Amino acid sequence: AVLAHRWPSYRAEYRHPVGGRDRWFELTVAPLGPEFGGAIVVHLDVTDRKLAADAVRESEHRLRRVLDTLPAAAYTCDRDGRLTYFNGQAVDTWGRTPALNHPADRWDGAARLFAPDGAPVDHARCWMALALVEGRVLAGREVVVERPDGSRRTLLAHASPLTDAAGELAGGVNVLVDVTDRTAAEAARRATEERLRLALDAGRMG
Repeated sequence: AVLAHRWPSYRAEYRHPVGGRDRWFELTVAPLGPEFGGAIVVHLDVTDRKLAADAVRESEHRLRRVLDTLPAAAYTCDRDGRLTYFNGQAVDTWGRTPALNHPADRWDGAARLFAPDGAPVDHARCWMALALVEGRVLAGREVVVERPDGSRRTLLAHASPLTDAAGELAGGVNVLVDVTDRTAAEAARRATEERLRLALDAGRMG
């Protein structure tokens, strides 16, 4: 068919029993050119590669099933920071649905990020990005996300790098626990204590 239709090449995978066990092969056919009138045919055993890829996909499916059951926002990204998955809680937290596998949405799906003191945080310096760069878990780190409507939520980020079977960086997973109410309560408590301290100081002065 390659020679008859003058295809530049042909590639396909097929399964074939070898020694009583199925093995996967990759067939490649490339024409030698009209001056030779023939083709090169290569059968490459790709069983190990296919089994490894299947194991990675199954691992990803298990991880996503777990993240779907969490009562918290959670998402994954590849080694370059492109978002590869997020659960419904993440969409609710961000107030938007970011693009998957797109360079426009990297490291985090929030419209804008801030430090606890209100300073803007570039997405490339968020906890997920740092976990990938440093190759270590960054747990319990506080971050403030701003939704498209201007409302903000305070979160604790638990970012972890993910590695492949060879131990190489493959991406990361981040779980975001909403502590907005707790933070607001703590702020109110601090304000109350400060007002009380000022009142006591004023009383001693009087």
